[in-house]
Amino acid sequence: MSDLEKLLEKFNNRPASLWNVMRFQLGFSVEQSNEIVSAVEEWMPNEHDTNSYEWNKCVRMLRERLWDQPE
Repeated sequence: MSDLEKLLEKFNNRPASLWNVMRFQLGFSVEQSNEIVSAVEEWMPNEHDTNSYEWNKCVRMLRERLWDQPE
């Protein structure tokens, strides 16, 4: 396997994030992707100071999946 093939395989197997979907699958520009993901992040609910562990876990997981995760 060539270096280019390895790089493409790594690139294509990146974990999905909202930013990656918008940028690479839908073809939005970097600026558009940043704007929209920022707006979604502001729109999302906050974690609660309650005993609702599952709610907080879900909110954290969703927030982590918004942005591109560089390696």
